[in-house]
Order: sequence, then structure tokens, then C-alpha cells
Amino acid sequence: MRTFLRDHEAHRVCILELGVGQGNRAIKAPLMAWAEQVPQASYIVVNRNEAVLPALPSERVAAMRGDLGTVLIDLLSNTRRSVTRKRS
Repeated sequence: MRTFLRDHEAHRVCILELGVGQGNRAIKAPLMAWAEQVPQASYIVVNRNEAVLPALPSERVAAMRGDLGTVLIDLLSNTRRSVTRKRS
């Protein structure tokens, strides 16, 4: 993971955290710290319960609460509608 993060510091990266529980600091802590240091990074958390977010400006962070499968289906449906509207 460190190699990926180091190699992509100059790129726009969106970290999509899917269902990582609060107890899993081994995954959350390094990704959150990296996103806080890299101005072009954004961070999205999808979790059934409470979402812990990094300290980022609101335009770079988002949380979605609910069942992972339902949230992903909703996102896909909204994306398809958005793409369809843009083509019209």
C-alpha cells in the first residue's frame, strides 16, 4: 500500500472505503493520514454504521451510511441516470 500511495501522490485519487469497521485502524489510519496530506486526494466512506472521516474539506470527503449492497446499487442507478441525461 505504501508504494501505491507514494507513486500516486501527484495524481487525483479517490479512496473508496467500503465497510471497513472502526476497529480496523491498520487500514483506516494510513489511508486517512495520506488523504489529509495530499491536496488532490478525496475520501468516500460507505459503512452500515457510523462513518469515521478524515479531516478534509467538505468538497473532498463524503460518507454514505447503509447496507453496502444497497448503497452501491443506488450509486450505480444514479450514475446511469446521470449519464443518460447528459447524452440527451
